Amino acid sequence: MTNEFILQVTKKCFAKYVTPLLEACVTCTTTFDLWTIKGTSNTFFLVVNFLYDNWEPKHVRLRLFEASNTTNVTLAKQLHELLEKFDITKK
Repeated sequence: MTNEFILQVTKKCFAKYVTPLLEACVTCTTTFDLWTIKGTSNTFFLVVNFLYDNWEPKHVRLRLFEASNTTNVTLAKQLHELLEKFDITKK
């Protein structure tokens, strides 16, 4: 029940706060944070950076994801899928 509740709250917060920011964004850059532990998978946090209405900087943390194989092709594919999901590839 707890995981289901967290998922529902996350979806509601995302819809209320993050989606409107991303829709208002005309152009942006993406960065990501990386955490790695020897012998296990790497954890990435994708961040979208852009300027809002009055040149106010915004940094939206989109998704935390893991990648056990961080070759260029694998990582690029995961990032591209995530960017497409949020319609960022056109911005």
